[in-house]
Amino acid sequence: PIFNEAAARRVGISKADLDNLLLTSFSGAQIGVYRDGTDLLPIISRPPPQERLTADNLENLQIYSATAQQYIPVTQVVKRFDVSWEDPIIMRRDRKRTLTVMADHDILGNETAAKLFSRVRSQIEAIPLPDGYELEWGGEFEASSKAQKAIFGSLPVGYLIMFITTVLLFASARIAGIIWACIPLALIGVSYGLLITGAPFGFMALLGFLSLSGMIIKNGIVLVEQVKLELEEGKAPYSALF
Repeated sequence: PIFNEAAARRVGISKADLDNLLLTSFSGAQIGVYRDGTDLLPIISRPPPQERLTADNLENLQIYSATAQQYIPVTQVVKRFDVSWEDPIIMRRDRKRTLTVMADHDILGNETAAKLFSRVRSQIEAIPLPDGYELEWGGEFEASSKAQKAIFGSLPVGYLIMFITTVLLFASARIAGIIWACIPLALIGVSYGLLITGAPFGFMALLGFLSLSGMIIKNGIVLVEQVKLELEEGKAPYSALF
């Protein structure tokens, strides 16, 4: 827009007022904060899509005049609206031309991002693509996949070191095997927990399972050590266990 400073000065409107009007009319402006438990969610005010997705509605905007104490047409402080072309930006990913489509789930809804992704993934991947085009998933799914891949890559080595440490601690592979045989039982609790909450087995659930496995091993070591002490004191095996 070409700002008419002389006309705007007469009605008490500045260029900043016009900028705020255009920002609110298209991108929206924060007018408050909504508290959802411990989360603070911004309240955004903006017109409906049919009024803000086209530049044809610019001339229909109303701007408040402090001098006139009322809203006036924006055309009274704008000489004209010019449309100019800008040089396009070619976005690339891994040195390939890329068209990025972004979406997000309703944070106030009952559906998580993982549930929404699992629901629409098959439909989007079924879209036929022309020759030379390919589809890749990014965002939260890509970050989670990379994190899980990194964990699973080092997980066997970590478990092997922990098992060897357990064997050296008790000087017995049989006792170490008994302790580690309890780890698969953690899957029962994890499965029931995910089913009850309806949460997917994502990155955070994986971290929880690994933490639970560590707790089981620690408790097993303490229990076996206590049983050994009671056996050395002369107690019967049954009494030492229970």
